[in-house]
Amino acid sequence: TQYDLSQFLQTDQVFEIYRPILAGDRVRSEIVIESIRQFGDNDFIVVRFALSNQHGEVAIVGSTTIVARRGVEVDAGLNDVVENIMMHGRPVESARAGADLARSDALVPLGVGPLVEPDRHEIAPVHTLPAFDELAPGDQLPVGSFRLTRGDLANYAGVSGDANPIHFSDHAAQLAGLPTVVAHGMLTMGLAGGYLTDWLGDPTAIRKFSVRFSGFVPVAADAASTVEFTGKIKSLDSATRTATILLGGSAEGRKLFGRALAEVRLRQRDRITR
Repeated sequence: TQYDLSQFLQTDQVFEIYRPILAGDRVRSEIVIESIRQFGDNDFIVVRFALSNQHGEVAIVGSTTIVARRGVEVDAGLNDVVENIMMHGRPVESARAGADLARSDALVPLGVGPLVEPDRHEIAPVHTLPAFDELAPGDQLPVGSFRLTRGDLANYAGVSGDANPIHFSDHAAQLAGLPTVVAHGMLTMGLAGGYLTDWLGDPTAIRKFSVRFSGFVPVAADAASTVEFTGKIKSLDSATRTATILLGGSAEGRKLFGRALAEVRLRQRDRITR
């Protein structure tokens, strides 16, 4: 593909939530490379996915935008690092077989059309801590903070399958031009989602969550890093009792998100009867 691991950058991530994933669901994923646009040596790759349950009901549709550089000369030391310390998940003999497969036409179009999104979101009662009538545009959410250690990054790499060595090897991070090991971008987005659901009190209230990444969280080997999150009510829709929330994240004074927006549903204020 002429791509190198060190030349990949995830720029955007969007989740559109149509129904909650429930305990006992059997979840199926479908992934489509929707478009590849070339600008100079950069390829902008849009990947869309859908998660559906055993009844064929779509729970989440999302998209990821990746920027990949082609034909760039990569530091040979970084290639060695990737080969020797990155988790490959297969024995040596299988790796050789995989290399032979990569030279063949293994990646072929399957004739799958674009992912179809549901016509509407599931409208179920939400039980958020804040009520719609209690909020106004400009209101600030309480500041939240999370600590991140190298152990957190190792755990996240294991459960997510993201084994890029810049998230656990100082040597690899420095070869890639980073000051030290950095946290996964999707981990910071996940923490921002946790911050939002802590405030909401009901994770099923989130309808859409999108982030454009612009910074990273450095994590030293011998000290925890602190990530801080903020939120502000950008707008309110009285017809649907939804709020658009602008989220911010920072670490060591560095801004993490170029743009982070969430659309959430809110409960109606309880009426007191006499």
